[in-house]
Amino acid sequence: MKSAGIVVARKVEGAIKIASHIIKLLNENGLDILLYPPIFDNVPTVDRIEALNVDFVISIGGDGTVLRTLLFLPNKNIPVLGIGMGERNFLSIADPSNYPAILEKVLQGNYKICEEMRLEVEIEGEKQNYPPVLNEVLFASRITGKTCEIHVGITDKEERHLWHCKADGIIVSTPIGSTAYAYAAGGPVIDTELEGLLIVPLVPVYRRPVMVLNPNRKIVLWAGTTRSPPLLVLDGQIRVEVDYLQRVYIKKSQTPARFIVVDDDISLSRLIKISRQ
Repeated sequence: MKSAGIVVARKVEGAIKIASHIIKLLNENGLDILLYPPIFDNVPTVDRIEALNVDFVISIGGDGTVLRTLLFLPNKNIPVLGIGMGERNFLSIADPSNYPAILEKVLQGNYKICEEMRLEVEIEGEKQNYPPVLNEVLFASRITGKTCEIHVGITDKEERHLWHCKADGIIVSTPIGSTAYAYAAGGPVIDTELEGLLIVPLVPVYRRPVMVLNPNRKIVLWAGTTRSPPLLVLDGQIRVEVDYLQRVYIKKSQTPARFIVVDDDISLSRLIKISRQ
């Protein structure tokens, strides 16, 4: 690897100091560097993540920084190394205490690329291409405190209706996202060595099942006209207002997220991490 991007959550205490140290280490190893956002005068910078055309990216911050980086990288195959400085750091392999040793391994070539399932989202009647989603798609009421008339179906050769209910919303998650919003909403934790589509109803008026579906299925969601209009949120970063009855289609993306790891069993390490939080 000859070039590295660095994404820094500059409002996180200590992140800028770690970024400065990492820039020094990368320079010593002859790598070209691009930094986002501009925080140092003597380092080449870009004004948006979409301009990071590099061999790999180091994300310094919390899980939200990793998610934002993966969503907006111009090449979705660029691998990311996370240095966790947030509350959970589930998506990171390093922290402020061990990042120099881990980065040294990476620079020596002692690392692996771990691929994680992402979701592809299409909205009926729209031509816009949304980036693949790592954690979850939230389909929810647009008005806080109001329920939405949620409809859930499967569409393969034809659309098949599963259920509908008044609810705050519904979460469609990947295995890696099963530890995030879906878990907080009462969903199960799925080993990231597995693939599947996790459906978690969000505060339904009447009980509806949590489901883990074959990853090759295609989920369709829409809102009936009797309650609040719906809102679509992708990985907590992209918000899209959706019309009544407008279908939202969700399926496994053909472009997985790529992480730089040094652990021989990252999925087990993640299970241990979530079990102890």
